[in-house]
Amino acid sequence: MRIEARSLIVRYGKTFAVAGASAEVEPGTVLAVVGPNGSGKSSLVKAIAGLVPASGEILFGGRPERPARIG
Repeated sequence: MRIEARSLIVRYGKTFAVAGASAEVEPGTVLAVVGPNGSGKSSLVKAIAGLVPASGEILFGGRPERPARIG
């Protein structure tokens, strides 16, 4: 199933953890998210999984999974 994240923003209070990240992962492929500590890797994955509030679009198989909102 294709997974798409478009213009994701994750904030904790007034601090941005992710600012406008986008990614597309096709079935059968692997995506690695690399970067230093505190660069937002875990927050990006948590936003895609619906574990933290976020703004932007998240699509699974071309369909919106849930409305993404900053909480």
